[in-house]
Amino acid sequence: MTATPGEILELVNAERAKSGCPALKENAQLAKAAQPFAEDASKNNLDDHTGSDGSSPEQRIAAAGYVDSGVCISGTYVVQVFGPPA
Repeated sequence: MTATPGEILELVNAERAKSGCPALKENAQLAKAAQPFAEDASKNNLDDHTGSDGSSPEQRIAAAGYVDSGVCISGTYVVQVFGPPA
């Protein structure tokens, strides 16, 4: 099964709604950072957040022009702080 990013977002938001959480929305700059890494990870069988070029998520996000609002948006950070999903 292949799902588009929009379809995945719909599924995630449906589950969030069941728990009373607000919906997430796509951010074009973050998508610009994520897509090349997703392709790199698929092509090179990467199983962590480091790109084949050694880049970190934060580096890719900054390179895409995203201006951090002071809240870390890295998924790894979220899991470290709040724990894995229940």
